[in-house]
Amino acid sequence: SSDLVILFCGIVQADAATIKQTMDGAMDLSIEYPDSVIVGRDFTVSIFIQNNGWEDKQDISFFIQPQSESIVAKNQTLLVNRLSKDGSFGGILEFSTINQSEIGTHYLNAVYSQVLLSNNETPQPVFQKNIALPISLKDAPEVRLNTITPTSIFPNAEFQFDVEIISKDVPIKDVLVQIIAPSDVSLRGQTSYTYSLIEKEIGRAHV
Repeated sequence: SSDLVILFCGIVQADAATIKQTMDGAMDLSIEYPDSVIVGRDFTVSIFIQNNGWEDKQDISFFIQPQSESIVAKNQTLLVNRLSKDGSFGGILEFSTINQSEIGTHYLNAVYSQVLLSNNETPQPVFQKNIALPISLKDAPEVRLNTITPTSIFPNAEFQFDVEIISKDVPIKDVLVQIIAPSDVSLRGQTSYTYSLIEKEIGRAHV
């Protein structure tokens, strides 16, 4: 017997959360991170800081400490010696989750600190701010692939079949479905299908 093979691939779409705060001396901090991560996957936290005050700041640091053993830091610190008026800097901190992670909400403890230079000369006491970043760890999403195909096919006959994809948990993007025929079957027409996005609980069917 000959079997058709259907290949499916897609990327799980994660929603990003953003926290914006203004620190001492009009230092604006923006943190962007995923609000959910699938266990066993890597993720990043993006940091952007801009000095919108008229005085310089020095010894600026941003540090993230995971509060759970389920999250491991690859690099967790950003440092800059000095930032003048209208100056800015940013970076990306990298983390990973272990395969045996506990499902649920976990927290990253972010610590921002700086020293304001009064009149751009005199160091003031260290300013420090703690920020909690909640991240939900989830199991791998369940994606169901339904097919309806003929039970038998006559030589030189035309036939059709349906393919339906349903993501039960999360949206998936850049979806590709490809139909591969055995060597003794020739397919006419379209054999691959792409969708930019399949929403949660909404199926896409191909005929």
